[in-house]
Amino acid sequence: MAYSTLDGDVTATFETKWEQTDGMSKSETPMTKSDGYLGFTTIVEYKSKTDIKITMTDGNPSHQMTFTKKEPSELEKYDVVLQGDLTPFEGHFSTDAFNRIVADSGFTYGGYTPEDYFSDRTTVFPTIKKDGYWNGILSHGNFAISPSNLPTKRDGYYVVHLYGTNTGANNTEMTLLLVPPKIKGPDGIVSQERRAFMEGVDGSIRLLEYLEKDWWKAYQSQEKDLDIEAINNGDFSSLVGTWKDGKGNILVIYEDGSTNGSGQLYSVQNSGEISKVPYVSISYGYTGAALGLYKIGFNNPEGDQSDTSRPRLIIAQQGGNYSADSYYYRQ
Repeated sequence: MAYSTLDGDVTATFETKWEQTDGMSKSETPMTKSDGYLGFTTIVEYKSKTDIKITMTDGNPSHQMTFTKKEPSELEKYDVVLQGDLTPFEGHFSTDAFNRIVADSGFTYGGYTPEDYFSDRTTVFPTIKKDGYWNGILSHGNFAISPSNLPTKRDGYYVVHLYGTNTGANNTEMTLLLVPPKIKGPDGIVSQERRAFMEGVDGSIRLLEYLEKDWWKAYQSQEKDLDIEAINNGDFSSLVGTWKDGKGNILVIYEDGSTNGSGQLYSVQNSGEISKVPYVSISYGYTGAALGLYKIGFNNPEGDQSDTSRPRLIIAQQGGNYSADSYYYRQ
């Protein structure tokens, strides 16, 4: 190794001789220094590749040097909040009641599409961001931290004062209490998860519920989905039932592939490979069409106006961006 002293640059060499002690690897061996000083020992304590301590000493504390490599503890990582960086607490917030409102709208609440919700492309939910807070679609209020009033620490958690920056925030102020994992919060509870509270001007607190990733899956209709592979092979059981489009047209499909109106389904091998949308042929005597098969979550590649949280069917002669009322849904 090489290092600098008041007398100039110095190089030193040593060999390690490892022993296991106190749950770590430890080496204590003599060091040879280029400046001629003798009696130095190098002590290496290795706990992990991110937790290493090297001590050079000759017994005189004024000569001792210590080098460490150690990642910040989990709690230390949260201290970036004190510089105004809320990244450790980023996330959306919601409640079961509001989630159901969104789901009951067919995941179109606020003018968004289901795919927007599934891909987290909405501004509907209250959100902690790196540099502030957004209080959601109900008021469109944006709040930010003031450089002159950075977050502080209280009993292990963080007190964050935020100031409205747009008309939606109505020039108001708000306070968040951000609690790292394993720290007692203002409610007296120690949780294994990070938590966020909103503090009222009267000192009251309200816990904000973090929105889980893919939260929407728990609110999707439990309808039976389409089994495309089985349908391609002539098994129409996942299609059986009564389907209705937005114009009031009814399509009833039976186990054998027959339909109301004397129609008949015919399977198409590998339909999803030969077409952008999997399909079966549907025939009414001498006329016929394609019955497009849309599984839950599958989007029409030509543009989708449907509720992708449900299985859907389309009767058409060719592909296209169909109107919302053209899609059939199981009744």
